[in-house]
Amino acid sequence: MQTNIRKYNTMTAIFALLLVFSVGIGIASADGPTWTTKPGWDAPDDVGTGAAPAFADIDADGDYDLFIGEQMGVSFAYENTGSATSPTWTKKSSWDLPDVGAGSKPTFADLDNDGDHDLLIGNNTGFSLGYENTGSATSPAWTANSSWDAPRLSWNGCKPALADLDNDGDYDLLLYAASNGNRVVYENTGSVTSPAWTANPSWNPPVMAQGATPDFADLDGDGDYDLMVGVNAAGATSTYENTGSATSPAWTANPSWNPPSVAMSAKPALADLDNDGDYDLLIGNQTGLSLGFENTASPAPPPSEVPAITAPGFLLSLISLFGLAVIVMRRM
Repeated sequence: MQTNIRKYNTMTAIFALLLVFSVGIGIASADGPTWTTKPGWDAPDDVGTGAAPAFADIDADGDYDLFIGEQMGVSFAYENTGSATSPTWTKKSSWDLPDVGAGSKPTFADLDNDGDHDLLIGNNTGFSLGYENTGSATSPAWTANSSWDAPRLSWNGCKPALADLDNDGDYDLLLYAASNGNRVVYENTGSVTSPAWTANPSWNPPVMAQGATPDFADLDGDGDYDLMVGVNAAGATSTYENTGSATSPAWTANPSWNPPSVAMSAKPALADLDNDGDYDLLIGNQTGLSLGFENTASPAPPPSEVPAITAPGFLLSLISLFGLAVIVMRRM
């Protein structure tokens, strides 16, 4: 019996460790981000009017590359030819995104679970158009996939953002209308390989001002997505803490997390640009520039595209139950 107990004890310890590594426990304080201007990360070009940046590691080399939408409908690509800790943006025309007519705003995610980044691009007519990456994880090629298109907004200026808002392993979708700041959240009621967009009003964040443009990230390391929304007026960006959960978001304004204003028409994009375990920021503006801000808060959690599966309190309870089971078995 003692040999069997030792086996159970070892298996329990291994299982607990696997839970810790697969689920993850946030190590950040609840203070959230601190934004410090970082001119060395600014995008190198004025892309025209209404710069709308977005990040993805499009060549699978371990750092973030940059895409910038603009008012004429093109989205320009920049390869990160620096490193995971110090980005350098180099124009990469072969990666440029399809022209969507006017007011392009891209957002990336692996929508078919094949290991590369796919794409939705919002435009001024209220559409958010789907593009499948039919290239590879290291060399993208964009092919229109109308089955992924989001329902057309009733208002102009569609600005999309993708995130797994209910922690079910697929990507959900938030659309803001730049024309009036209204919004709709769509739950992915399809699958990890074939998205289907179903409106879920219970997840809707606040209506914003004109120019509303969103992005998601776990800014406080608590295992759920928080939200940033830039607007036209004064180039301000408002931040909303997710005070719900990883499976059911609730949005609460947290002004202490707001980044600096950027003159007019703020369009935020979040990514860990220096590989220090927290999210940094580029904010596009009306003049066509995208300005860099480093998150200088410390300590911070490691970011991930999909937040932790289980909240730390539940995880610790689960591990405690396994520990109790081992104690009981030892007394048998």
